[in-house]
This record gives sequence, structure tokens and C-alpha cells, in this order.
Amino acid sequence: AKVNALRPAIPGKETAHEVTANLPKIAVIAQSMLGRLTAITPPASLQTEYNKMLAAWRSEISLALVRGQAEQAGNSKRVNQSKNQLITLAREFDASASMVGLTVCAANP
Repeated sequence: AKVNALRPAIPGKETAHEVTANLPKIAVIAQSMLGRLTAITPPASLQTEYNKMLAAWRSEISLALVRGQAEQAGNSKRVNQSKNQLITLAREFDASASMVGLTVCAANP
């Protein structure tokens, strides 16, 4: 809910200003959520997939900040690259989240 409150009314239509203003806020929220998920010990049979999910999320947080910096610098090439990489990481996260039973996380990226 906190992240959704920072998203634009029309997904994918955020301005560069919105991105640079909101990505650091979203990263703080995501980092807090990541900390809570990291504290969970999944069953041994799901540990590898759980670790992949957390790694994808860590990468998403870092890359989102890179995207924000690229937006601020007006580097459209890097913005587009990071958007594409973020889509890939989100898919990886969603797949792993589904496999470990976090279906709400996977359904609401």
C-alpha cells in the first residue's frame, strides 16, 4: 500500500521528476520489507528458491536507484536499459515467490 501510494495514476506514465522523487522512497520501503523477509527461515526444500527470490529483490532495489539517477541525469539510454532489467528481475522475483508460496507477493509486483 505504501509503494502503491507513490506510483503514478497511470502505470508506466510517470514523469522523470516523479521517478527521481519516488524511487528513493520506494527503495527504503522495499529494503524494510526485504529485511523482514530475510529474517524468515523457509523449509530446507525451499531455501534455494527463497534465496533466489531475495537476490532478485536486492538487485531490483539497487537497479531502481540506478534508474532514478539516470532519470535525474537525463540519460535516456540508461533509463531504458534499467527499465528492461527491472522487468526481468521482477519476473524472476515473481517466479521464485510463487514457487515458495508467496502468491500475494507474486501477484502484486
